Amino acid sequence: MSTETARGTAGSPSSPYPPAGIAWYSTVLLALLYWLSILDRTVISLLVDPIKADLGISDVQFGMLHGLAFAVTFSLFGLAAGTLADRFSRRVIIFFSVAAWSLATAACGLAKDFWHLLAARVGVGAGEAGLNPCATSMITDLFPPARLTMALAIYSLGASAGSGCAYLFGGILVELVSGADEMALPLIGAVKPWQAVFLIIGIPGVLLALLAFSMPEPARRGTQAGGQAGPAMRDLFSGYPELLKFIRSRGRFFFSHYAGFGLASTGFVGAAAWYPAHMSREFAWSGSEIGVAWLDGVIGATTVQFIRVDTFARWRIQDPLAFFKAVTDERGGQSRLDDIIDGKTRDAIASYDLIEVVRASGRAFEMSEELLSLDLMDRVEAEISMGRERIGEQVLQASAAITPQFGVELVDVRFKRINYVEQVQQSVFQRMISERNRIAERSRSEGRGRSAEVRGRKERDLQRIQSEAYRTSEEIKGKADAEASAIYARAYGRDADFYRFWKNLETFRKTLDPNTTMVLSTDSEWLRYLENAQGR
Repeated sequence: MSTETARGTAGSPSSPYPPAGIAWYSTVLLALLYWLSILDRTVISLLVDPIKADLGISDVQFGMLHGLAFAVTFSLFGLAAGTLADRFSRRVIIFFSVAAWSLATAACGLAKDFWHLLAARVGVGAGEAGLNPCATSMITDLFPPARLTMALAIYSLGASAGSGCAYLFGGILVELVSGADEMALPLIGAVKPWQAVFLIIGIPGVLLALLAFSMPEPARRGTQAGGQAGPAMRDLFSGYPELLKFIRSRGRFFFSHYAGFGLASTGFVGAAAWYPAHMSREFAWSGSEIGVAWLDGVIGATTVQFIRVDTFARWRIQDPLAFFKAVTDERGGQSRLDDIIDGKTRDAIASYDLIEVVRASGRAFEMSEELLSLDLMDRVEAEISMGRERIGEQVLQASAAITPQFGVELVDVRFKRINYVEQVQQSVFQRMISERNRIAERSRSEGRGRSAEVRGRKERDLQRIQSEAYRTSEEIKGKADAEASAIYARAYGRDADFYRFWKNLETFRKTLDPNTTMVLSTDSEWLRYLENAQGR
């Protein structure tokens, strides 16, 4: 029977282990939390350019956010978390650790400047430091030695395959939210897409932290049960002097151990931190494409490739006896040459920029005004130090130094075709389509502006012509009316009766039509005119 002390649950080495189902459930849950920590830790790598653009920070400052702020606090709090795991309930520590780093991740989404984001990343490092000491301690107490290796391997999947899945799911999430300029979240308001990523990833972690209480607190094994050396906080770091003494006694081993792992981690973590930014900047890869490629590389399913190089070679048998002993026949020689040339080609290609491999010389490009507007001159005018032919000569020399041992003389090696792999090719095509669409849209915009200018000038000219025509017509009308009035006046002055008769005719002509019937009285003036016209 176990007893609760200030140092946690203690038990003898002979205490029964929990049922296998509970033990494996706890291991899988701890691996899931480990995966969550990797996701919260690394998702910032997928947001390098958006964060730099919004906060106005440099690559050096971003390196501090991803590396220094996290690593220093993770290391220091890891020591404290290990001490707490030996003395207090590990479930409680895991709960507070998961909740702390999840809240800190969400706080990254509320950052308004570099220092706010730096403080939040410190919180992520401090929170995640508490998981590993407690998890490894619990797994050790959950399984007998015969099953402990498998359990720890499953837990480690949270860091290995989990890191690939973190980039995959994180990349998909980044791609989903990156299309909007801003997003409105309840209780928070408008946030940028990169801030929404942190909030979406961080907030659910607070709820997942409660799952820590669904695991049992296993009896501690290999510890002294029931003893209390004093208040827990008084001797919190009491074991470190003995630990440091033990490390000094084996200083050469521990120095080599920590220096080797430190250098390895520097290279691996540094590459992982900047890999998404590099692929996005150089190849215009989306978040999901970066995640897929990283997952492939982590789990070893495929080799991540960016370009495909087809080569051909001319060779001849120089020493038939050595050729027969080494490769037997032509098929064997061809296979061995393929391996040699492919390896040397890969080494040569990886040593130079892609433009060096594609171009043979620094010949100037003939570029249209449209392409000049895309700011590509710094790339296409890059100085070519080697070129495709000289790199091919390097491959030939390096390969030819190996082939004599197989009785083969390598005469020539040439690059037949260099192209992107299918996945990168599609990204390049999409980028080309986007650039052409941008050029087309700019041309359409200029055309619309020119059209509006022409239409405006046409409207102005039309209004001017109509105004002048109206003025001229009014002047003509005025002159005609004046002349008509003068003619009427002169006619009236000569014969008033005739003028009155003429005006009556005009009036009848305007008011009567062929279907009109008139009734005239005997004293009507019009009847008198008619009678006079007939001679009566």
